[in-house]
Amino acid sequence: MRPMMLQKELINTYSHIYYKYNYYSVPEKYISEKLNIRSNGKIMEIYDSSFNLIATHELSHSKGEFITKKGHKPKIKKNPTDSDYTNMTPLELA
Repeated sequence: MRPMMLQKELINTYSHIYYKYNYYSVPEKYISEKLNIRSNGKIMEIYDSSFNLIATHELSHSKGEFITKKGHKPKIKKNPTDSDYTNMTPLELA
């Protein structure tokens, strides 16, 4: 296995980080932050500024994909059928 490479990337407003032609999700609280990425070419690990692991993704070999874990969707992007969306109050939806 290749050694893990480290770099910093900015999280976009959709709660994703751009890496090797694809977008990978992180929890929405990290939107607009720069996070640390380590990858060995097969797996990507995403760390916060204190180097706590916050997400792991298998790398896609496609281009332009959004790889999103269920718990990482920002409230504004949740599907109305998602259980956490339907349990939200009108104030939380605004």
